[in-house]
Amino acid sequence: MRIEILNIILTRKSVNQNGTMSRWPGSIIDTFFYSLAHEYGSKAIALILSGVGTDGREGARAIKNSGGIVLARNPNTTAFSSMPASVIHSGVVNNILEPAQIAQALQKILSG
Repeated sequence: MRIEILNIILTRKSVNQNGTMSRWPGSIIDTFFYSLAHEYGSKAIALILSGVGTDGREGARAIKNSGGIVLARNPNTTAFSSMPASVIHSGVVNNILEPAQIAQALQKILSG
């Protein structure tokens, strides 16, 4: 992961069989959340809104284990529910919210 002004580049580099570098997505959200947990510890906040598969689950666990907070959108109200459902079923989510509740929840967390 590379951080630039106002940008976070969420790609990993890997070496092809011919020895050249390439980019592949891998578990990008997990990678991002691991970085947040490592750098910010208890100040890290994971917010899982929508997505497919289990990417984000282990990274959210890392944030929770570092003392951070994990929020997820209700999977019943999103078109792509497997990612938030996976994180919820892992047992690390502090709150399950609807989109209209997220800003207020974040404001409460940050002021608290």
